[in-house]
Amino acid sequence: MTSILGKSLLSGYHGGYMRIYKLTGDFKKYDVCGIDFDACRKERDIPNWDMMFHFDGSPQSTNWWPRIMERHNKRPKLGDYIDKLSGETIILEKKAVDKLKPIMGNIEILPLKCDFGDYWAINIMDVLECIDYEKSDFMLLSDELVDGRPHILRFNKYEFIKEKTEGKSIFKIVDTCKTEIFANDTFIENVNKQGITGFAFELVWQSPDVTELPEQNANAPKTKQRGLFKKQKTKKAIVTPLEDNVMQELRKMEQEAFELIGANGSNTPFEIVSSIYAHAERVLNTNNDQHCIEEINNTSILLAAAWGFAVCKEYKWKWSYLEVKGEIERSYYLLSPDHWYCCPPFYFITKILEGKNVGFNGKNDNTVLLLFNMIKNLVGKIPDEKYTVIS
Repeated sequence: MTSILGKSLLSGYHGGYMRIYKLTGDFKKYDVCGIDFDACRKERDIPNWDMMFHFDGSPQSTNWWPRIMERHNKRPKLGDYIDKLSGETIILEKKAVDKLKPIMGNIEILPLKCDFGDYWAINIMDVLECIDYEKSDFMLLSDELVDGRPHILRFNKYEFIKEKTEGKSIFKIVDTCKTEIFANDTFIENVNKQGITGFAFELVWQSPDVTELPEQNANAPKTKQRGLFKKQKTKKAIVTPLEDNVMQELRKMEQEAFELIGANGSNTPFEIVSSIYAHAERVLNTNNDQHCIEEINNTSILLAAAWGFAVCKEYKWKWSYLEVKGEIERSYYLLSPDHWYCCPPFYFITKILEGKNVGFNGKNDNTVLLLFNMIKNLVGKIPDEKYTVIS
C-alpha cells in the first residue's frame, strides 16, 4: 500500500507524469462494515441479493433506500472512510464527504442508516474506457467480447491511457466497474491534506516518464489467460453416489453459505458464484490476523457446498464420493456427466482461502468465478484419461 503526498492539488499530473492507484481500506488500523441483512429484512422483505449495492456507475438515487449497516468489530477504531469489502462503493463520514466532494467529479451521495456515525454511500459514476488491452495483463472470464472489449475477470497488470484519465481524480473502468475504484495523486493528496483517515492506496500504474516501476507490475506475467486444468493419470475408479443424509448436510451448508454471502435459491448459479467470489475476496483482504485457520476452514466448507450446487445446476454435474487407485485422493467430488472430469470443491475453495492457490505470478489466485465459467468450455473436449481433475 502506498500513500504519496505530492505538489499539485489541481490535477493528476506532476511535472508531466501521472500515477494511478487502486482504492482500498486500511484494514490493519480501522474497522470495516457491511449490510445488516437481518435488520434490513425487517424493513423490506426482499432477498439479500436485492439489498446489496451493485454500484456499476449507473444512477442509483431514484430507487435508493438507506441500507442499515453494521460494524464487523474487528478493530476498535473507525476511520472517516469505512471499507465495505466489496470494492464498488465508498462509505464516508459526512465531514469527509464535504471535504472531498469538490474533486470527486460525477457522484451520487446516498444516505445510510448507521448507529456508529453519520456515514454516506458514494456512488462513483465516472466510468472510463481508458485501458490499453495490448499492454495490459489480465485473466479472461470467457473468450467472448463484451461491447468489443475482452471479457475480463481481473487484471494482473494495468496499462492506462493517460489522456483518457485526465481531469478524473477518482473513477472506475468499464471492465471492473462493479469491483474496483481508482484514484490519482490529486485525490490522495487531498485525503492527506484534509487529514481523512481509513483509506489505503495501492499503486497500480505510472506513466512511462516515471522510470521506476512498482515490482508487482514489472514482474507481471505476459500471458493473458491462465490454465486451470491439471490432468492426472488414473487407473480404476470407484464412484459412489452420496446418500440422502449426506446430501441433506450439503444442502444445509449451502443455506448457511447463502446467509454468509447474501444470496438465495432464486439467484442464478452465476449470481451465486459471483457472490462466493466476492466473499472470498473479502476474506483474503482481511486475512492478516482477523481470520484464524478454523474460521477459514469453516467458511471454505460452506462456500464449497454452495459452489458445488451451482456447478451441478448450471452444468448437470453430480456430487459423488470418488475413490481412485491412482494419484487423486478419495473424497467428495463433482463429476461431469460423462465422468471425463472431476473437481474437488472443498479442496479447491480451501486452497484459495488459505492463500495457497498460487498462479504463474507467484501470488494466490481467487479463481472461484473463472473456473466456474470455464467448465462450459470442457463440453465435447475429451482428455487423456477419465476423472481428469480440474481445480
